[in-house]
Amino acid sequence: MLDYFNGRIEVLIDGGALPGKTGSTVVDVTSGRVVVIREGEIPLKYLTGPIK
Repeated sequence: MLDYFNGRIEVLIDGGALPGKTGSTVVDVTSGRVVVIREGEIPLKYLTGPIK
């Protein structure tokens, strides 16, 4: 996946295979807050807490 983005992302969290067909959730946290680019298998409600 990192090769696919060719250095355009700094972090990739791989949770393994997903049970559904929705695809990955893609977020941008460069502004210090979570901005959902695409909601996938992980619902937005699980992504809005503090980032550690």
